[in-house]
Amino acid sequence: SKTNLGKSQDLRFRSLENVLEEVRILRDKYGFGSVMIYDDEVLINKKRDILIFEGLKELDIKFRCMTRVDLATKEDLKKLRDNGCIEICIGAESGDPYILEQVVKKGTTVEENTRFVEWCHDIGLNIKVYLIIGLPSESKESLKNTYEWLKKVKPTNYDVSIYAPYPGSE
Repeated sequence: SKTNLGKSQDLRFRSLENVLEEVRILRDKYGFGSVMIYDDEVLINKKRDILIFEGLKELDIKFRCMTRVDLATKEDLKKLRDNGCIEICIGAESGDPYILEQVVKKGTTVEENTRFVEWCHDIGLNIKVYLIIGLPSESKESLKNTYEWLKKVKPTNYDVSIYAPYPGSE
């Protein structure tokens, strides 16, 4: 995979039992019927994550989650949907190839983002796209490309954030 993720030994995973017990408490003690999984790279450990989703289905808990377009296949998305995922979110960042590939340098392309959104539409899974405006070297043309991309792919939902770099970032 060409993802820009850290080495796998840098990642720490909570146990399947720990995650599901926490959700069970949220359901039983506080009445939760759904959760949002705040992990930008859901499916980086597919075997573990699918077991979590199956456990959520057993608990009758719907969920939303985030992933990268280069981590999921169409079959993975079907598994998510079938286990109660009601929306998946991706950081598309931009609909302009130059901005995405040369400025963001995430390792994904407009074409990959498009394919991912199309897969979600094909299987009936809601898709939310996160975008950033105001990135270095952005122009009226690159903004128009992002706008046209949104009109073309028609995600279920989207968020647009304004770029604000941290001091010392590249």
